[in-house]
Amino acid sequence: MRERLVELLQSARDFAEKQCEENACSECPAGKACDVGFIADHLIANGITLAEDINVPCKIGDAAWVIRSYKGKKHLQKGIISEMFFTDHMELMIVVKHIGRGIWGKSVFGTLQDGQKVLGVVE
Repeated sequence: MRERLVELLQSARDFAEKQCEENACSECPAGKACDVGFIADHLIANGITLAEDINVPCKIGDAAWVIRSYKGKKHLQKGIISEMFFTDHMELMIVVKHIGRGIWGKSVFGTLQDGQKVLGVVE
């Protein structure tokens, strides 16, 4: 993560400096203050966000329920979250160790009851 952040910061700074040279920004009365805003925009455009901006419903180590299928019959199985990431479509993908993976709220749930609602199980 750190290496990627350093790479993005360097590329943003290099691009900003090139833009300033091409546009005579060296005479800018703001003292190149625009660089900070440009770098922030560059980081955001490349997927960098602040941890407090991301609201996730679980964390690694939490228990979760996964919809599994055995011989065509779907059932829920409990396990421990070992990995989580966002897909290209910004859906939260959860990996439940040795059980399966899925999108939070579609095939992976925080409670048995939430999973049962999706499966249509009435208890």
